[in-house]
Amino acid sequence: MIERGTLLAVKYAIVRDNPAEDPYLRRLLQSVPAAKVVSGMGERPALIHLREFGLAAWTTGSGCIAPRMVMALLQAVRAGDADTAQRLHEAFLPLETLRDEISLIRVLHDAVTFSKIADMGPILPLLSSTPPEHHAKIDHATQVLLALERQFAQKPVSH
Repeated sequence: MIERGTLLAVKYAIVRDNPAEDPYLRRLLQSVPAAKVVSGMGERPALIHLREFGLAAWTTGSGCIAPRMVMALLQAVRAGDADTAQRLHEAFLPLETLRDEISLIRVLHDAVTFSKIADMGPILPLLSSTPPEHHAKIDHATQVLLALERQFAQKPVSH
């Protein structure tokens, strides 16, 4: 499929306790070039997947709240700026942890609404809403990330 040009990309999304120890991903990369593989689990494994395995990029959830920061994270990884990449990566982890603990979809849905980027409205059928006892911690993690994004957006761009 790669040689025929019918495979454009593979989204890899197998959760591991330690994403650096992933024999299945290593086997996959023997058949599919890393430049055609995208980490599909948000920011948590992104640094390891890009640095250790050479994957092309990752899918983001929290990047909906902090798009400039997530692009800066990608640029820092590609440039080999480990300190900047680590600092940016850590900023995403509180919201990503809530997504992992509660629900990837529901927490992101709530975070977008709490950020006031958009009113997501009620969650679609077949999914339940986030229990109200989680709202305050989702809102807090969202507001912290949003404040960091706003500070980041005000910094001058260096070339």
